[in-house]
Amino acid sequence: MKMVLKLIQEMTKVLLTTYYLGGNHYFDKGTKATPYLGGGLGIGIVETPQQGSDTNFDREIKGGVKIKSASVVSVSLQASLQSMAAAVGTDTYWGYWGPVAVTDYGYSYQFGLGAVIGFNFK
Repeated sequence: MKMVLKLIQEMTKVLLTTYYLGGNHYFDKGTKATPYLGGGLGIGIVETPQQGSDTNFDREIKGGVKIKSASVVSVSLQASLQSMAAAVGTDTYWGYWGPVAVTDYGYSYQFGLGAVIGFNFK
């Protein structure tokens, strides 16, 4: 039984690294709590022991609230959704001009909740 569990642990070791270029839009109304929406596009690198690494298109949307304090320090509470698309194979069908191959894509989704400590220099 221990050998089976160890094999399962080895097979499920996956490292996901993401790099984004994005931004936020703040809906500032002059209050201490400022809501915002944001997003980004980037790359996601998936590394597994059996398959090596694979680089794919990645995207993110997020929203939250930035809570300002009397000092330059602020706290942001946010929720985000990240999605990565990867080509996983092809399907072939018979079209008007003969056989046509179409790429299949797999999608992964990751939901997150987080907090950020920031600084306001305005």
